[in-house]
Amino acid sequence: MIQMVVVIALVACTTLAHAGSKAAKLKGALLEAHAECVSPNTTVSDAFPITPAPACAPAARSDPACGFGPDGAGTFAFVVGKRGLSVSAKLTGLDAGCEGAQLSLVVRARARTEACAAGGSCIVVDGESGGLFPARPCTVSAGRCQLAGSMPATDLPTSVVDVTLSAIEVRRAGLATFAAGLRLPAGTR
Repeated sequence: MIQMVVVIALVACTTLAHAGSKAAKLKGALLEAHAECVSPNTTVSDAFPITPAPACAPAARSDPACGFGPDGAGTFAFVVGKRGLSVSAKLTGLDAGCEGAQLSLVVRARARTEACAAGGSCIVVDGESGGLFPARPCTVSAGRCQLAGSMPATDLPTSVVDVTLSAIEVRRAGLATFAAGLRLPAGTR
């Protein structure tokens, strides 16, 4: 039996809500990040649903030194509620190349808000929006790392902010080591 694993880039939308609104949650898996295929040298087999899609072999991790061991797993969660915004990421079963490394959560986001100096709505410069998701870095110890942070309701914007997320990554030394994604189980034909 062939196991198929596909990583799909995450594009999500969430609203940073006023305190007092019902909580909004965004949770997902963190998978090893891989380099983009720019010079295909093979195609996928008929076990992949889109054939013959061009591909690059071997698959290259974006961070060749740090990744998951055989039982590794990662998750992330963003929760917006009455208390504010909380951010967390948890990685377990990291391989020896990660030991002692400092990992940081990086969120690429775009924010639209009505809180504009000129009035009306505006889009915040992309690099500024990632700061809405504060998480303290962690140092990998015994194959584990947990990143967490929060923004109290008193620090949230006083108007609604729509945030689209183009990437959620855990980075080591500037490299995208883990990224939000989906793991599709092997199907049957």
